[in-house]
Parts: sequence; C-alpha cells; structure tokens
Amino acid sequence: IPVEKIPNWKDAIPLFTDPNAPGAKYGWPMSQTYTDDAKTAFKGVPTFFNFEAMGYNQAKIPGGIDSYAALFDPKYKNKVTIWNDAVWTIGMTANYLVASGQMPAPATNIGDLSTSEVDTVVAYLTKKKQEGQFRAIWSDYGQSVNLLASQEAWLADAWNPAFNDAARQSKLPLIYINPKEGNRPWYMSIALSKKAKNPEGVYAFANWKLGGWYGAQIAPLGYYSPTTTVKAAMEPAAYEMWYGGKGRPAGSYDERVANVAYWPGWPQQYEYYLAKWSAFLAS
Repeated sequence: IPVEKIPNWKDAIPLFTDPNAPGAKYGWPMSQTYTDDAKTAFKGVPTFFNFEAMGYNQAKIPGGIDSYAALFDPKYKNKVTIWNDAVWTIGMTANYLVASGQMPAPATNIGDLSTSEVDTVVAYLTKKKQEGQFRAIWSDYGQSVNLLASQEAWLADAWNPAFNDAARQSKLPLIYINPKEGNRPWYMSIALSKKAKNPEGVYAFANWKLGGWYGAQIAPLGYYSPTTTVKAAMEPAAYEMWYGGKGRPAGSYDERVANVAYWPGWPQQYEYYLAKWSAFLAS
C-alpha cells in the first residue's frame, strides 16, 4: 500500500516512523511495517496496537505484584493461568528466566530462541505444570475472562482487554501491570490482497481507522492508535486515563513504550517451538 494513499499517516507516532524511538527493538516494528527503507509503501497499515504483560486479582493478592515471577511462585499454586501459545508463552517465560538470572541471554533475542534455549524454557514450564502451578492454560479470550471473573485464577498472563472485561463483569479489582522485566507489544495492520477488486476502498478504510474516532472507541478496551489524531477525538479525562495513565495501574503510554522487552515475531525455529509446546501440553 503506497504511504501516499494514507494521508492520516502524516500524524503517525515515532514508534512507527523512527527506528530509534522508545519501544523499537531488533528492527521492530518498522521492519514489519514498510516494504523499503525509504518508507514509501506499507506491507500493512498499522491500525491499533498494545503492550501485553500480566495482571492479578488485588482482592486475593493485596500486597501487589511487579514481576512475572508471581506466575511461577509456589504460593500461588493452582491459581495461575497462562496462554496456550507456543511463541508468546515460551518467549514470556524466557524473558523472565533471563531477567532473573536463571538462563543466559539468548544468542539472538528473546523472540528468536535456539532449539537448546527452547528446551531450557519448556523444561522449566513442564516442571511447573507437573507441580500443579497452573490452574488452566487458556486458549481463547472468553476463557481467560471467565477464569479471572470467577476467581478460579488470581494471576494471568493474558491480554489487557481481557482484564478490563473481567473487571467490568465481576466488579473485582483486577490489576494489569507493566512488569519490571518488560512487556511484549504487537500491532494489527490492514494489508491489500493482490486480488483486491477495490483497492481504493481498502486505502479509505485504513485511512479512516487512523482518523481519530476509531482510536477513541478502542482506547477504553485498552488499545492504542498509531497516530496522534486520537487525542482530539477523546474527552480530556479519558485521554489522560488511557494514554496518560491516570488511575491506570499499567501506567501511561510513555511508561509502557519505554518498557518493551521484545516484539514477538516469527522465530526461525518455529516448528521446533510448536513441537516442544505440544509436548508440554501433553506432559
């Protein structure tokens, strides 16, 4: 998609335009956004993004948590849920193990482990699973919401919006945090099919999503817009909460983007990740 076809991209935030911006790591996200170094065309137009981490039920854990370590702490045995995803959960665990000194830093980056590094991480997860640490390994959004709202799980490596939905449903103090080991960002984009019969319609749709109104609607769900146009489309108090972090335990946008650990991508050993993850689930 030619950048010139998306006029609202002129208001894009530094994360998607400056390779040295806070939050940019290992070439991400720009290497996945543009087709060329000159940034003349998109692989896909970013339309919203977020920083994933973990959270907890403050009613059950009043002291507070600031680390992924809580997910593996024996005192929360059978009250933890983690995501059924080979890439994301192996990466999250590796990030914690490296940060806590239980595993050497990987040869490449946390999101692209070697087979031996995957073995180390999965062995750790398997040991915790066999000890009964995990109440469940959630596979879909609704399941994670229900586990939190029902208080079957007190801690979760889950999506920020799932915590928001569970809190609204249950009225529980479900707190999403910005862990000291760092968070894991991602973004959604619109790409153009080679068989598209209406390319101009695709351009218009992508441009509309960056016009401010759409970003304002998804902010209360916990998502961010890639452009600054969202600010003018939100009430000042709402913007101060969702972007400024006022009253939001996960912190402000600036705090979260400064705390990026790595961008989960497509590891070179992807098939090995899947094979080891299947073995973990069966253990």
